[in-house]
Amino acid sequence: MTDWNQFRGDRRHSGARPELTGPPRPEETWSLAFDGGVTSPPVVSAGTVYLGADDRLFALEGRTGRREWVSDRFGAITTAPAVDADRLYCATETSLVAFVTATGETAWTVDLAAALEAASTQPSSSRLALADGTLVVGGDAGVTALEAATGEVRWHHGTDEPAAGHPALADGRVYAGTADGTVLALESETGEEVWSAPTDGALVGGPTLVGDRVYTADAAGTVLALDAETGQSWFAYKARTSFTTGVTVVGESAFVGGTDRTLHVIDTTFGKRKLRGLLFSRDGVSLDGDVRGEPTVVGDLLCIGDSRGTLYGIGLAEDDFADFRWHYRDDPLTHAPAVAPDSLYVVVGGERLVRLTTPA
Repeated sequence: MTDWNQFRGDRRHSGARPELTGPPRPEETWSLAFDGGVTSPPVVSAGTVYLGADDRLFALEGRTGRREWVSDRFGAITTAPAVDADRLYCATETSLVAFVTATGETAWTVDLAAALEAASTQPSSSRLALADGTLVVGGDAGVTALEAATGEVRWHHGTDEPAAGHPALADGRVYAGTADGTVLALESETGEEVWSAPTDGALVGGPTLVGDRVYTADAAGTVLALDAETGQSWFAYKARTSFTTGVTVVGESAFVGGTDRTLHVIDTTFGKRKLRGLLFSRDGVSLDGDVRGEPTVVGDLLCIGDSRGTLYGIGLAEDDFADFRWHYRDDPLTHAPAVAPDSLYVVVGGERLVRLTTPA
């Protein structure tokens, strides 16, 4: 799989494409500015980049940045869209909307608050996940599943507090977090609760599914590794910071960003610090600014940005683990890169989309 078709790349929120080649020092191929600013992370499917900007949706040809289509203005799109072969799905200020990917025509529109008879639901803050013809939405009233082809509501699982972060889907389950510090596993066909587990704070980003584990990071500074089938805890890693990203896992290492300007590196076998110094272990890799965007793995490189305007390419191979291979400097990043086989698509300064490619 090479598409990066939703938040953190796929239904599991892996944030990783280890099968691709990690780019050496990348070069800027093109840059496109948006007067009203870029409001959503970009996603990539079948060579087309999609993002919300200027209160509209844009479909851009990935190699050139040429506009394939642009929607009418309908309000800010503040969360990542999701795309399959036929449709692009997004949350607007008032509704969920599906567009035909080939033309940009509206396929369907659903007023989710009216459909659920829940006035507290705010589609503008909803987070989407997509898999096997099912669109799952985490919003203020809980978690909702819709038929992706028609927008028909299949089920709704209400929660006392708003859903936090993007839900994730895998193996017949929907995994989601809530603002009051709970991880939920729901049956994907019915929405019935399978298990729930407490966390120390509101989930950030959303659950990450790797193998038979669910990884979560929260604003209180705790990373949990839970058994995906039962919710049983494998380990809890606690840090003296607030986490600001979801968890990315590669091999026996987990990566998560904190407010301490550190990319924390955790050993997934023991739930302890991964990096060793001469006298003591380190929390992780120190950056020049606050972490911006989710940790993103491409091949043997981890890409992470900071508030000082630097995108780092950090080596993951055992012989140079956590070494900085390259730096790309621009305005501060506002979202994690979207990944294609030969490109990274990066939002900088909140108003430009930049394509970075590997030099020939």
